[in-house]
Amino acid sequence: MSPTGFVRIDERVIAPVPDKAEGLKEPFIRDTCREACSRVRASGSLVAIGYSFNRHDAQSYRPILQSLAESGERKLIVVCPEASVLAARIRYEYPHLRVTPIEKTLKCWASDSFRY
Repeated sequence: MSPTGFVRIDERVIAPVPDKAEGLKEPFIRDTCREACSRVRASGSLVAIGYSFNRHDAQSYRPILQSLAESGERKLIVVCPEASVLAARIRYEYPHLRVTPIEKTLKCWASDSFRY
């Protein structure tokens, strides 16, 4: 349950919470992360748009990337102007992931019909 009432997880985009947040221990965050990991593991692919994978936030995104690494497909698409740099770091930290960088803003990627 969120502060505003019940939220259906399948109707929301899940954004990581910084690891410095005490809220990571709260049931809603734990349940949301567990559901996100389950869905990522089942789908085998993940698209990260405009996310920097800041090392200070690793506690937030590590479970999701580990779940992706446990999936069959293990495909991560990173969309942002710095995607190649991020992809290289992610490949080093998670060698089992297939990381595709797309060095575009979301607007440019959409204008390009979401090609990769």
